[in-house]
Order: sequence, then C-alpha cells, then structure tokens
Amino acid sequence: MIGEDPESVPVRTESVHGITVYRYATVSTTMAIAREYVRAGKTGIIVADSQTAGRGRREHHWYSPPGGFYCSWIRNPSRLEERHVSELTALAVVGMLKSYGVADCRIKLPNDIMISGGKIAGLLIQRTPPLLIVGLGININNTMKETFDTAVSLHGITGHETPLAEILDRFVAGYLRCVEEMAVRMDSLLGEWSGLLLS
Repeated sequence: MIGEDPESVPVRTESVHGITVYRYATVSTTMAIAREYVRAGKTGIIVADSQTAGRGRREHHWYSPPGGFYCSWIRNPSRLEERHVSELTALAVVGMLKSYGVADCRIKLPNDIMISGGKIAGLLIQRTPPLLIVGLGININNTMKETFDTAVSLHGITGHETPLAEILDRFVAGYLRCVEEMAVRMDSLLGEWSGLLLS
C-alpha cells in the first residue's frame, strides 16, 4: 500500500503497452498519488475516475467529474525526453484526439490543448529527479454544463461516448511512439509541435 489514506489503494492494477496502470475511483488528485509512488521509488500510470481537487499550472482548479480522463504518468526519462516532455506530451494528446476525427486541435502555451477556441485538455509536468510526472486531464465524456463556457469535450464534438480505456491506450501508444522517434527526428517533431501553436 502507498500511504495510509484509503484513496491510496487502487481499485485494480493492469498493464497498457507494458506499463503498469494503477486505477482508482475518486482521489484528491492523481498527481498527489503519483508523488507518493515517486517517494516509494515506483513508476507507472495513475488513473482516476474523478478528482476532488484537480489542479493545473499555478494551482488553477481543474474541474474533474466522472467521464473525464485523469492520469499522472511517472517516467524515468532520458535527458532528451526530459528536456522535451511538454512537447512530446502535447503531440501525443493531439494525435490521440485527431485519431477520433477531431480537427483544429491546437496547443496554447504553456499547457492547454484547444479545439476551435475551447479548452479540451490540460497538461501538468512535475520534475522529481531522476523521475518526472506527466499529469493530464482531458474532457472526454463529462458534461460541460458545470464548468467554463469555453471548455469542450470529445463527446460534445463527436456526439458519442468514447471508452476511457481506449483513450489511455491511444495516448500511451502515441507518447511512446514520439519517444521512439525523437532520437532520429527530434527536429521534425518539434516542427510539428511548433506548427500546432496558437499565435
């Protein structure tokens, strides 16, 4: 068990693309649980159905009801990956969304993914050398009625629900593909990232 709080006990453990995934029901934040795993020297992906105290950059609140995708991925990166983790994560998220036919995905610095002017995802990177934590929140099947008017969800765009396990699978596959490719075409990847930036 990680910590003494009941929320620190995962509902179940599984594997996605060879990476251990710890699934939780409701937690304060996946990032808080991930920090406990880091202190215990563990890596893997923390996924929760909902968060009660989701936070983005500069402690901004992130509305985290059931139906959204919330995860924190603990990685032991190479120096090159560590240097460009924000760009790699953004590219993986955009690629995952585009795989559902979503157009006009853009990156708003420092950490937002936008679709047609509406925020669909937020990234949060925390470095705890030699590890780092990639935090991610994406509006997937959750309703936007109780959040900001400018927020959008994948369900609102496509008109149907998407399995969250599929979201995880596609995001992880996309990120690992970027990590594999960065050694041979880092400049090209950064060019793709730059081309997605909102001016």
